Amino acid sequence: MVGRCRKKISGTTTIEASLIFPFIFLSFVALIFLCIILYQQTAIKSIAQSLSQKGELISQEEMKNYKDQGVEVSTKIKSTVFQKEIIVEVQTSYPIPLGGLLRRFGLSENYVIKETLETKLQDPVEFVRITDFGVETIKDIDGLTEGKISGVVGNITEKLRKFF
Repeated sequence: MVGRCRKKISGTTTIEASLIFPFIFLSFVALIFLCIILYQQTAIKSIAQSLSQKGELISQEEMKNYKDQGVEVSTKIKSTVFQKEIIVEVQTSYPIPLGGLLRRFGLSENYVIKETLETKLQDPVEFVRITDFGVETIKDIDGLTEGKISGVVGNITEKLRKFF
């Protein structure tokens, strides 16, 4: 009597679900991993911005603290006549899930996140000093050349005014 009440249930739904489920599961895992990588990139960018805002005041101890956390920090200061520029480079690596499998295919098992930020250091006092020095130097040279330079400087100034 029990056997008569049961309906015959086909197993196709179970087979289809067992074929589709791994793809759905891996898609969710990949989405979660992508969110983690985006968070790591944002954190690295934040570190670079905070260090570049400090400018020349970045201490070696602060750089060592980041290195202890697995973040490599390097800074360079590029100086031109009119301004200074600080270049902050922050780099870290993040292990990829199933990295051993990627290694077998010759790929890296770590995802390297690198952020480079260039910030111009504003020093209006130094700019005014350099400009004053240039003007005074031109006046001195003009005095030595008996006014020949002032005509050339006047022509350059006039062309610059037309341009801007």
